[in-house]
Amino acid sequence: MENTTALEELDRDWLRIAPQLLDYERRAWTHEDRDYISSTVRSQYLGRESINNSTVPQLIQIEGDRHFRAGIDKYAKILASARGSKPVYMYQFAYRGEFGASQAWSNSSVNRGKLLSPMRIYKQSKAHFINIAPLSSFF
Repeated sequence: MENTTALEELDRDWLRIAPQLLDYERRAWTHEDRDYISSTVRSQYLGRESINNSTVPQLIQIEGDRHFRAGIDKYAKILASARGSKPVYMYQFAYRGEFGASQAWSNSSVNRGKLLSPMRIYKQSKAHFINIAPLSSFF
């Protein structure tokens, strides 16, 4: 990431910024709850590492898990319970293409990892799906 100042601020002020960044500021009722969630997330994804250029992939994973994966998992569980013994499958879009969406947004040729929106960019006929497995194998 070219803006190391932003990464330094995120590292220094994680407890203040994370609830807004990960959209749980209004869902966690107390300051102590927000600090606990923020500390737990940071520990789970980053361990004791500082936030810097080398931990950008983990930051992308945090964002993706919070904003996309959490809702998808919840929906899949609801669907699975409604379908009874019929299998429910999850698919992960994994086709980057010649140019990734992150390249256009960051004005950089560095592969920043997975993004959800490229699925909208490419026709399904070009897609490569991975992690095709019955939902029960994820839980």
